[in-house]
Amino acid sequence: AGEDSSTELLNETPANPFAADVHIPSCAYAKQSAKHIALDYDHTRCSLADFSPRPHLLARRGALVLYSGILFQFAWSMYCYWGLSCTDDSFNDVIAKAAGIMITCILSFLEFNCMTWIILPWQQKAKRFALPARIPANYYVWCVFYQSMSALCQVGVQASTHLAGSMLACNHTTNLEKLCGGILSISMLLMCMQPVLTIIYACP
Repeated sequence: AGEDSSTELLNETPANPFAADVHIPSCAYAKQSAKHIALDYDHTRCSLADFSPRPHLLARRGALVLYSGILFQFAWSMYCYWGLSCTDDSFNDVIAKAAGIMITCILSFLEFNCMTWIILPWQQKAKRFALPARIPANYYVWCVFYQSMSALCQVGVQASTHLAGSMLACNHTTNLEKLCGGILSISMLLMCMQPVLTIIYACP
């Protein structure tokens, strides 16, 4: 009954021409979320952030995993590249690659589970799935596209911190390369500082 009621809410008159029919497969949302939708959720009075504490918890765990991965990549690259020549490309850092893949997979899992809690109230208001430039798409195309973009960003952040650590640690770098590595390290620290403080002190 809860799922039927939530489906009726999603089939209301769409707010834009891209949403004549919004189909959300049952695997894409949490059953408890559907029950809340059917009983007491009103998007005109309640924000997505306040809908459920579960997404906050998942987002907090995901952020901690990402920041732990950033610190690991920086420290590990400093340790591994210390004293090596920056022109030596024979070193294959298997551990850093494995850690990067593992962290990205964990984050993708947490992101998907977080979305299962908010996708119904979000679509009750948005009533469409769209790619950039407002290109209409079904749920599966939309999910694969944005999960891939998110994973690419996470890999990019870890790769940048790994590069910064290796540039500061290895020998035969120019002053400009060391300056770039230092700037990159400081920018990563500043980027992480405010979200970490928010996660620790402000999230419910």
